Order: sequence, then structure tokens, then C-alpha cells
Amino acid sequence: MKILVTDPDPDHLHMLIMFIRDLGHEALYAEDGRTAVRLWENSRARMVVAAWDLPDMTGLDLCRRIRRQAGDRYTYLMLIGRINAPDEAAEGLEGGVDDYMIRPVRMREFQARLENGLRILDLETRLNRRYDAMRINYLQIIRMFSNLMEVYDRDLGAHARNTARIALDLARRLPEVAESEYEEIESAALLHDIGMIGLPHIIRVKSRVERSEEESHLYRLHPVIGQGILEEIEILAPVARIVGQHHEQFNGRGFPEGKAGEEIPLNARIIAAASTYDNLVRRGEMPLQEIPQKLQQMKGYQLDPRLTDLLMGINQERMIAQVRSDFREIPLEDLETGMVLARDVRRQNGALLMPAGTAITTASIDKLKRQRCTFSSGKTVFIYEEAERETETIMARHAASEQQSATDTPKD
Repeated sequence: MKILVTDPDPDHLHMLIMFIRDLGHEALYAEDGRTAVRLWENSRARMVVAAWDLPDMTGLDLCRRIRRQAGDRYTYLMLIGRINAPDEAAEGLEGGVDDYMIRPVRMREFQARLENGLRILDLETRLNRRYDAMRINYLQIIRMFSNLMEVYDRDLGAHARNTARIALDLARRLPEVAESEYEEIESAALLHDIGMIGLPHIIRVKSRVERSEEESHLYRLHPVIGQGILEEIEILAPVARIVGQHHEQFNGRGFPEGKAGEEIPLNARIIAAASTYDNLVRRGEMPLQEIPQKLQQMKGYQLDPRLTDLLMGINQERMIAQVRSDFREIPLEDLETGMVLARDVRRQNGALLMPAGTAITTASIDKLKRQRCTFSSGKTVFIYEEAERETETIMARHAASEQQSATDTPKD
């Protein structure tokens, strides 16, 4: 075990180092806080013994800094205080240290406290291994169910994967969604239609208006069926609750419970929005240009208004990417203002001369022509096909959609 020791008293520091080494551990040492921080950053020692009265910072400041930087890997922190400072113990423990002693350190007590710290670190290591094993099992279960859906219906599996990608994109755009929730959202999106595998295949392929009354009743049960399947596995309980509510609608006319607005958990609203978008684009084969109008009709009715706006932003990005997926190589002499570079222009030594995405101006044309002998392609550049005109059109459409969004009122 690596143990980092800091003490401004050379004799006391030497005594601690030798004692730690006699116990069979590797001792790293420093007489000031800055050196100790560098040593810890390079070694990631699992235990730190810090004297309070360091010359450049307090031992408590050092411990707090290490605690902030340690992340998920726990570092056991022991503070050595001064005999005439009775409040240091409480201040240190309140500040996040794990143990506190008074100088001069009594070796028998020091050994006992070190062994106690080692037991805690060993327990933390074993808990982390157990957590890692549980997480592997969790991911294996998600993969198993996802593969099961793929075998049952390839289209259903593709929809699940697309929904997961869109849901994760939406989650990352919402500041109130913590990064720790991303995996749960992605898993729930992958499995949101797991309940469909318990229904006759014909029900899934029929549209809403084509289903009989009995088929519609069965279809409306699939969130409940999916939640029931996943609830049998304790580790999937949070995912199961989201799956069970992914067909609730913002206006309260969804199923199975008819929840409305913020009664519906945000993560379930995210998956509902992502699933709806993929259904429009992939299953409904709706052109991206027509999506904003359709989403506008659903805003505040079927979908959360804020998530609808985010979907419109995602759709706009996809439209621009779609336009810019086509590019061509042209002679430098044919370059015109308003064109957009599709690839970086680099010098022969690899240095960047002009990045991809640059909108060409008269000045940039002059610059490229002056330095044509220095860049690798020399006589040609790559530009997007009609990118400038189409991108401006897309941006105009998006602005018009946002203006309409600001004036429209949600449907009841």
C-alpha cells in the first residue's frame, strides 16, 4: 500500500516514514503541501497522513484538495493536529478527513489507526468489485433483452436503438438531468417496447386506425406488460417504472394511467419524445423538412413543449448534416463566395490553413490563392453541394417554427 506522509518537522517525518516502511508499506513523503499534491497526483496513494501546520497550506486544505480530486477512487485521509488546538479535530472531521491524531504521534496508536484505515480501504475495494460485477450483469441483462427484441422483430429492435440514441441526445441537452441518469435513460429507451413481444405480431404492424377494439386494448397493455417483465429483476426496477409510463401524454390522454404534465417523470417524457420522433422519421418515412410542422401539432398535446423544442433543434441539425453529406472537389479558380469548405485545407507540413465549415469570403479566396503553393492539394478544394443556400433555408424554417411556437397555445 502506498502511504503519503507530510510533516514540516524533519525528525517527526523521518520517524513516521521508517515506521510505515517497517510495517511493509511504501512511504512517500513531503515537507510542504504543494509537493505533497504533486506526489499524490502522480502516485494516487490510497492513504494520506497530513500534518496540520504545513508551511504553505494547512493539512486540512491539503486533505480537502485531495478529496475533491480523488473522484470515485477513495483516499483515506488522516490529519495530525497540534496538542494546543482542541478545535482542530472537529474542524478536520467536519472537513472530510477520516481520522485525527495529535503530535507527537504514539506509534502503537498510529499503527492501530493505519490498520483501521486499511480495513476501510479493503472494504471499499471489495464493494467496488461487487458493484462492477453487478454493473456487468446489468449490461448483460439489457443486451439480452435487446437481442430478444431484435430476434422477435428486427424493425422493433431498430426502433429501440434509434430511440435510445435520440433519448440520450435529449438528456444531454437538459441541465437538470444528471450524467449519472444517462445510462438509466438509455437502457429504458432500449427496452421501452419490450412488452410488445408478449403481443401478437399483427398488432404491432397495424396502424392505430387499423386495429380492432380488442387489438387496441391489447396494444395499450404493452407498457404494463413491459414494466412487469423488467420488475422481476430487482436491478431493473428504475428502468421498469420508466418503461411503464412511456405512452403517457402531456395532456393526460395517454395510457396506462392518464398522467399529465409533470406528473409524468421527466425520463419517461424524454423516451416518449424520442420514440415519437423516430416513428415519424423512420416508420412514417416523413421528410425531415416536414417534421417541424408535425412536432408543432404535438407540442403541449402529446409531447412536453420543452422536449418538442429540443427535438426541433435535433431535426434542424440533421437537416443541415443531410445537406452537407454531399460534397465535391473543385478547382481553386472556381471557388466562390458563399461556398462552404467540406474538408480542412492544410499546408504540406500538416498545419491547418483553413478549417472545414469555413464560409468562403473574398478574403478567404485571396488567402488560398496566395498560399496555394503551400497547401497539400495545391489546385483543388472540397466544398459542400449547395450547402450555403440549403443551410440558410433550413435556418429560416427553424426560425419561423420557433416564432410560431411562441405564439401558439397548447391544445387541451
